[in-house]
Amino acid sequence: MKPENQRVIELAERRVLALRSLAGEMLKAQGPLTRLDAAAIRENTGEQQRLVEEIQALDRESARLRHLLPGLDPARSARLLVIEKESQDIQAEVRWLNQIQARLLQGWRCSINLLMSFVGTYQALAQGSASGLRGSERSRQWAG
Repeated sequence: MKPENQRVIELAERRVLALRSLAGEMLKAQGPLTRLDAAAIRENTGEQQRLVEEIQALDRESARLRHLLPGLDPARSARLLVIEKESQDIQAEVRWLNQIQARLLQGWRCSINLLMSFVGTYQALAQGSASGLRGSERSRQWAG
């Protein structure tokens, strides 16, 4: 068996492991997203980005090797089919977790927008009250 054939199998297996790790990180991110823990979200997002980049690098290398190889022997092809099926299942889970994460982020964004609106309204009211007090103090000074 050619070492390139074995390398294609190894890359596919590493891709499955990276996808599993990504799914785990996405599950782990749900807690900080519901608690609005910005530091944990930032840390988790960095790890997710690293895993996505790893998966992309594995995909590029695998595509390059597959392009160079005419075909795998039947035993290796069967193993690769099993790994690819597993990869597809995990990819479906990652897509589902991504949708959940997007909904949580959307809820977080709405909460922040609501908070910003409240703070803006509060500041406008506070400034209006402060200028109103200053105006009434001036009125008393001129009257007295």
